[in-house]
Amino acid sequence: MLIKQKLPSPPFDLINHSQSLSKIIANKIVQSDNQAIPFDEFMHDCLYTPSYGYYVGGLEKIGSKGDFVTAPEIGSLFGQCLAEAIKPLLTKYNGQILEIGPGRGALAKVLWQSLGEQIKRYDGLDVSPHLKKETELKLNNKMQVNWLNDWPDDFEGIIIANEVLDALPVVRFKIDHENGLLEQYVKCAKNNDIAFEETWLPARESVITAFEKINIDFNSYPNGYVSEICLALQPFLADMFSHIKHASVFLIDYGFDESRYYELSQSRGRFHCHYQHLVHDDWSWYPGLQDLTSHVNFTAVKRFIQQINSEVKIKHGQQSEFLLAHKVLEKADSSHAHELKQLLEPYGMGSVFQVLNATTK
Repeated sequence: MLIKQKLPSPPFDLINHSQSLSKIIANKIVQSDNQAIPFDEFMHDCLYTPSYGYYVGGLEKIGSKGDFVTAPEIGSLFGQCLAEAIKPLLTKYNGQILEIGPGRGALAKVLWQSLGEQIKRYDGLDVSPHLKKETELKLNNKMQVNWLNDWPDDFEGIIIANEVLDALPVVRFKIDHENGLLEQYVKCAKNNDIAFEETWLPARESVITAFEKINIDFNSYPNGYVSEICLALQPFLADMFSHIKHASVFLIDYGFDESRYYELSQSRGRFHCHYQHLVHDDWSWYPGLQDLTSHVNFTAVKRFIQQINSEVKIKHGQQSEFLLAHKVLEKADSSHAHELKQLLEPYGMGSVFQVLNATTK
């Protein structure tokens, strides 16, 4: 649920950090043709601008002192179940694992503990220098992550991306039956050139094309209905699969199939922000200090993968189903009660989180 209460004010040094990023974004807006930039460009800059973006800066992001928690951070059960799933595959792929966005190394640690010498090489691909250091501190000398700066060529192995797709920038569109599809842009506020506000302009051709591929009849949807499209999803998947020779890919994230993603009742979309474990929708609040994210359209994920490689075998289901199939209850004891509840509960991670496994031939 999105909060309406006032968010806690950041410390002064972080406000300065945010204002530095805001100046960079404002300068881009001033130089743009429309005096505004598309929302997905704004979101990208808030998350990935060198030195200042949320994911590349040194801010605490994950855990009790950060803004959100991931399944591997809650406890060891998620990692143990994933280890159960990939264990039969390690021999086939010569013990090679590549984790995209390892966070603080919580999942890597459990996989090393569970699989040990069956892992021959564990690569990591991450944009955050800060999180790389946290990962190295968490692991001992026998649990190494080899950091990569880009996708490896002709990769053969297991690829894991836990809560990566939700960090891809999204377009926000609005239904307008009289004027055509609209798209959210971001402009500088009238009375503050480093504050931002929304404006709605005719959607770009790329957005219209992507919108028309959604298998939903929007003619019955009311004017003003807002939701998202991730234009970055297809290029991300195409880039990944272009570097794969043979692999089994695990994409784990919160999201829905297309029909549920675009439910009529979800008239403000699936986009949200995280700050100190508060979930809200004020995307303009202190750029660079909060996580901007959106649920994943898993129907689109499957569609794009099959377009890229029609021979890929795809398995997809809820996280709770995946964990139960890989013996989460057998691995748990009385000390895991809270962890199990978080991982399996129907209205939490259990059903909202999805696990998609795509295996090439």
